Amino acid sequence: MFVWGKIKDDSINASDLVDKILYDAGVFITPGLIFGSKGNRYLRASLCANENQIKEALVRIQSKL
Repeated sequence: MFVWGKIKDDSINASDLVDKILYDAGVFITPGLIFGSKGNRYLRASLCANENQIKEALVRIQSKL
């Protein structure tokens, strides 16, 4: 199960954003563009973790962006 999030800011590159999230917050998110050109403005995150882990990931991402 996955959730897709749209990147609203056209100046942000999906690949750069997921790299920043990975290296700064330690959370792996997939850029949508690996699924085709229509996914270029999206990120895909897995929901295959427990609720506490997802909340922790959100806190870590929010603290780094």
